[in-house]
Amino acid sequence: QRDDSLAALLSSGLSDDIVLMIFSYLDAEHLWSFMLTCRYFCCIASEDVLWRALLVQELGEGQLPAPPGAGAGSRASWRQRYWQWRRLESCVCVPQLQSSPRPEMTPTARFLHRGTCTDGRWLYIFGGRGEDSEFNDLWVLDKHLAATAPTGR
Repeated sequence: QRDDSLAALLSSGLSDDIVLMIFSYLDAEHLWSFMLTCRYFCCIASEDVLWRALLVQELGEGQLPAPPGAGAGSRASWRQRYWQWRRLESCVCVPQLQSSPRPEMTPTARFLHRGTCTDGRWLYIFGGRGEDSEFNDLWVLDKHLAATAPTGR
């Protein structure tokens, strides 16, 4: 209840366009947090223009996938595209030693791993820890393929 009254107080003197402009300065995690506070902020923070801008920051204007909804019956949004790109398992991954890509292979969920992106396209993920083990593996991810893959949500 307090969050709703605070949102009402903050939004009572500001137009939706001003709140949208303020939200455009937020990163994805903070924008997501605002979506969870109240219906009003959720509505504004869900605007495709915000999530498209975040994806442009990550990939560059020239590397954006086709607009969501371009396919028949598609209900995807730029927010879904953004989070799909951020999820490691959405990428087409291959171990470095393997000669041909196999899209069904994905790295196991992990933390404390190391990663680097050398040329803006290829992301290298090394090692880390899983629930019960340590990993000593290397994955090469093509972020361009991840950006153009169909959304799974």
